[in-house]
Amino acid sequence: MFNKLIDIFIGDIPAEHRRVFVGILFRGVFLLHIAWACGWLATIGLTGFARAESIEQVKQELSIQISKLNEKVETVRSQVARGQKVQTRTAYEAELRRLNQEIFSLEARMQELTAAGIRADRIYDERLNDLKIERSRVESRLNAFLRANPDIAGATY
Repeated sequence: MFNKLIDIFIGDIPAEHRRVFVGILFRGVFLLHIAWACGWLATIGLTGFARAESIEQVKQELSIQISKLNEKVETVRSQVARGQKVQTRTAYEAELRRLNQEIFSLEARMQELTAAGIRADRIYDERLNDLKIERSRVESRLNAFLRANPDIAGATY
């Protein structure tokens, strides 16, 4: 195929001349590429890719972009950490509400039994005591968590 291209452009020439022509052509393309890469063809609009000042400019632009990206990452990281804290607080509060509801219903059941003249079983007293101990434990954890994280004291999830 290469021989056909040479025949189209320069016609039928002897093999020795063809060899010299191909050698000169490849050397010319190689030199043209080197000149382009080094930026020696900037006068005709072909800026090279091996210019030191453009590399420094690219480094500076990249460092600016990296610093902006790091700021965004830190912002997202702090938002996620705050969200996790608020979610933990919400979980403690939900557990407290559940315990309070269970205590309320157990006390109401015991009052119904007492009003009916029936003595409540010991199991009701034990369960009520266990629930109050659990509520006290969860309340102390919630208070300690809020003291350790005062920035989420008023936040809701």
